[in-house]
Amino acid sequence: MISHRLLPHLEGAGSRTSRSKKLIEGRLSAADWVAESNGEVRRAMAERMGYEWLLDRASAKKIATDEYGTLWRIITGVYEEDIVLVDLVNSTPEPDGSFKRYVLRVPPDQTVPRDAIGWSFGLPPGAYGPATMTSPAPAGRGGC
Repeated sequence: MISHRLLPHLEGAGSRTSRSKKLIEGRLSAADWVAESNGEVRRAMAERMGYEWLLDRASAKKIATDEYGTLWRIITGVYEEDIVLVDLVNSTPEPDGSFKRYVLRVPPDQTVPRDAIGWSFGLPPGAYGPATMTSPAPAGRGGC
């Protein structure tokens, strides 16, 4: 749901009106996201569409990869702080045998995927490490 306090920003003139309609309909492109200069509106767009959507469509720079996942940075320019995302795959298979992908936003000072995942659990750097991984993650993906 779009916050009522964002509607005035989304309903402005010109191309912003087009982006607001696309946001409400779930049809945004990465170019729409990049073109939005209002940081609060950009955050709403990313949250509405999902960080997995954003990572798959925006130009992201790989920061690091380890056995737990991959850390990515999306440079947002002068509008707001960069978006840093950790991309990982749960090592426990879903009932259908597939492995669920997660893309989590983490603070921009994160530099190691393991620590970024640990941060999401409130753990200090170096503290995260599952006691047991129930099964290996698919090739090329970290596990949680």
